[in-house]
Amino acid sequence: MKDTIKKLEEKEKAARDVLDRISKAIKALQDVCDHKHSDGSDAFVIEGHDSHKDYYKCDICGKTESI
Repeated sequence: MKDTIKKLEEKEKAARDVLDRISKAIKALQDVCDHKHSDGSDAFVIEGHDSHKDYYKCDICGKTESI
């Protein structure tokens, strides 16, 4: 069992490393997105709200923001 857990932990670490690289790539692409459609209109659409904030998501890159 100990060996199995160790192998699984190694796989988990490798998967987390891949996920971290993917997350950084997504963020880099979102950072260069101007969040505007080709006609100049805003690409952020309302996703929801709570008692304190409104939540928006860019329909081009998926970046989320709250106001």
